Amino acid sequence: MKALEQGNYKEAERLFRAAIGEARKSGEANNPNAIGMASDSLSGLAAALRGQRRYAEAEDAVRTQLQLLETTGGESNPDYSKTLNNLGLLLVSCL
Repeated sequence: MKALEQGNYKEAERLFRAAIGEARKSGEANNPNAIGMASDSLSGLAAALRGQRRYAEAEDAVRTQLQLLETTGGESNPDYSKTLNNLGLLLVSCL
């Protein structure tokens, strides 16, 4: 998050991609926090990509996050509506 806050989007992207990999490993090890870790990391990755004006890739990351949330609680998950809103904001910024 620090790299993202400082506007170092390339470094933030690298770190969030690594975090997504770690979250996947945690999921394979049945860590109950893995889904939240993956969701948060995908959100950060999308922000880092958006900061680099790589909108299509950012959209893919947000849509992947939405799919993850849909399969693990759906619309009842509080992060679902936040992520859906982030997708809308991203799509508007591409216009």
